[in-house]
Amino acid sequence: MTSGTALRFGLLVLAMSGAATTVGRSYVGWLPLGPGDIDPQGFRDCVFRVLDDLAAGRPTPPGTWAERCGGWSASSSALLGLVPLVLFWAATFALYWVRPALRIRQRGLRPFPADRLPGPAAELAALRTLAEVREEVTYVVDLLDPGVTGLAFGRRGRRYVMISRGLLHLYDTDPTAFRAVVLHELAHLRNRDVDIAFLTDSAWRIYLPALLLPGIVGAPLTPLIAPSDSGPASFYLLGAWQSVLLGVVIPLARKSVLRSRELHADARVALIPGGAAGLASVLATAEEAEREAAAEAEAKRAARAKARARSKTGVRAEATSEDEAEAEARARTKAGAEAGARARTKAGAQSDAGTAADPEAGADAMDIWFTHPGPGTRLRALADPGRLFRFTPASALTLGVVGTYAYEPVTDLIDGLTGLSSYEPPAMLPLGLVLGVGLALAIWRAELAAFLTGRRWEMADRVGKFFGAGLVLGALGTPKYAASIGSAVQPSPITLFSYALVLGAGGYLAVRWISGTARAWAPVVVAGRHPRAVVHTTVACAVLLLTVWLSHLLQLAIWSETLQSNKRLGGGLPDGIRLVVGAVVQLMGVPPPLLIGLLLLAALVPLSGGVAARRTGVIAPDRFLLGPPPAHWQAPPPEPGPGVALRTALWVGGTGASLWWSVHVFSALAAPSLLPWDPFLIGVVLAGLLQVVVALVAEYRTRAAARELGPLHGILAAAVAGAVLHPALIATSDHSRCLRFGFDAGNCHVVPTADGWSVALSAQGWGLIAASVVVLIRVGLIRRSRMREQGPGRGSR
Repeated sequence: MTSGTALRFGLLVLAMSGAATTVGRSYVGWLPLGPGDIDPQGFRDCVFRVLDDLAAGRPTPPGTWAERCGGWSASSSALLGLVPLVLFWAATFALYWVRPALRIRQRGLRPFPADRLPGPAAELAALRTLAEVREEVTYVVDLLDPGVTGLAFGRRGRRYVMISRGLLHLYDTDPTAFRAVVLHELAHLRNRDVDIAFLTDSAWRIYLPALLLPGIVGAPLTPLIAPSDSGPASFYLLGAWQSVLLGVVIPLARKSVLRSRELHADARVALIPGGAAGLASVLATAEEAEREAAAEAEAKRAARAKARARSKTGVRAEATSEDEAEAEARARTKAGAEAGARARTKAGAQSDAGTAADPEAGADAMDIWFTHPGPGTRLRALADPGRLFRFTPASALTLGVVGTYAYEPVTDLIDGLTGLSSYEPPAMLPLGLVLGVGLALAIWRAELAAFLTGRRWEMADRVGKFFGAGLVLGALGTPKYAASIGSAVQPSPITLFSYALVLGAGGYLAVRWISGTARAWAPVVVAGRHPRAVVHTTVACAVLLLTVWLSHLLQLAIWSETLQSNKRLGGGLPDGIRLVVGAVVQLMGVPPPLLIGLLLLAALVPLSGGVAARRTGVIAPDRFLLGPPPAHWQAPPPEPGPGVALRTALWVGGTGASLWWSVHVFSALAAPSLLPWDPFLIGVVLAGLLQVVVALVAEYRTRAAARELGPLHGILAAAVAGAVLHPALIATSDHSRCLRFGFDAGNCHVVPTADGWSVALSAQGWGLIAASVVVLIRVGLIRRSRMREQGPGRGSR
């Protein structure tokens, strides 16, 4: 399965690509790609006039906004975003390519003197074989560095491992520590993360001066230098918010990549006989040195404070300088002590598979500000490898922010280069692929780690909430969203809040669906012969569903604003109702078979995992662990299959269809005058209500056993019940018309027509949507009620 380092690197690439596409437009705006100089204020005035004409029902000129108001065409706009993207990554790869030679020259590195040091040379060759590094490795030495340091660097075909003078001295004084440090550097080569690390650092060196600093420095000056370009206040403020958001997210994502690779390298060393003990000894020594340095710095600071207190002059004493390593050590030590004190006061605190709170959680949390994990964090990761599979709420928040932030640049590029509308799901597919794969694999890793250690991943609820919040925060920074707020169409705060609530709930549901799917299929993955096939299949389903789901959610605000701008369609509707109407109008464009198929796919993929798990049986996860499974390990009961939902749907749906047909036949034979003009309309309403009832009944019957998948049982039952009910509705409708107009009439159809089936599918789809919404609301209310009863912090996760 893809490592956490690769997933974090993909997130960073997505964020930097979105920033290069968006922020870099200002650098290439002078290129001859479009119609020349555009007056921003004139373009906005033209757009406002068109919006006013639409609102008043007056005719408007045909064509796109660019054709109406002289803006950029779709292809020119795509090139305007593609050029800075290509230039940014070209500069990044160029810097990455020359950095090994620059490092060797700047630090004066020399080839390892194997002829003069045959013992260490033989040991290095043996360690490379032990670490299973198949690439050719050149060892170089830094004779000017007295510290115990090593570094793996280079590019494919030219791999180097740097050994400092202090590390070389360890070969004679502490061979175990020497082996541990060298094996750690070789583990980077074995994990193939050297390219990731140096691409990350090279991209940061380009991004910081070229994109981040100009955006942060230039944002406050834009209204002063070019007031016409800054636009309305709301537009400018959201643009500034975008710069701030990127200034926080991208640096933290970069540091996360670099920290993750260190922990994975330690885990690789632990697989080598004797590697874990040697590395733990080195890390324990480093942690003790950090504590001593922190204590010494604290003593110096206390002495300075005491001296200032005694001084009557009020002159501030000059602080002594401290290097970055001492500052990081002091911060980690202080955070760990505070976290340990807090943890000892909590009774009953439990830890899950590397995700719940522990006595050192504060120290781990402080690591987000550093590019290298502290010795204490690395020691805890060695003791509990489950920490490598963490998917924290902070990571979910970052993923959501980057996903919605990159949405507009990606869809605009697809629109300009391929002609696909940026408002359709196919334009969302590249972003959905990256976002869906990253989210699904991260959750799969966390759920599998929990299953293998006999615990339960308790962070699904928080991760879902933070991912939804990230989607909302990222959407607030997109130019289209800012333009809509600053345009002539002024969405009310209720509309904006409702949209944010719906978007956040959509992200939450996506996380819970993936979590439930991974939990249902985890026993099959552990016991099966082809675990990757199961994981990849479920990830592909998650990508498909997430792409369609987010493409509709992100366009919901635009549909609502379109209704607001056109008074004939819905400009006078209340804000909340207009958002619902926008969602309905948006769904009307989806073919009913596709809509029903997607909902069935969402229900059947997790539920089929329970069936497969029951057939597979319980197999201990020995082959996935370094040692025997924990003593408390016990496979959780498999999720219930779709049997209850199917039986409920067939029984209720069959009974309803039989009753409907029986009432119709009785009325036709005994009282023809009581036959309604078109029983299909009445039947559609009754069938929709029956689908809602079936969904609630199926969810109730599976609530105790299904835990988190109860709503999916209800959705499946509603779909099956609709498939049973609607053929009966078509038959009764056709028979009623035949009785009323005669069997020779043109609107009498003994065999249902294609139009009849199309209408029935549409009715079934809307009934299924209504049932899905009702059952999800019902489950949400039940969960909220339980959380209130259990108290804060102890609710259902």
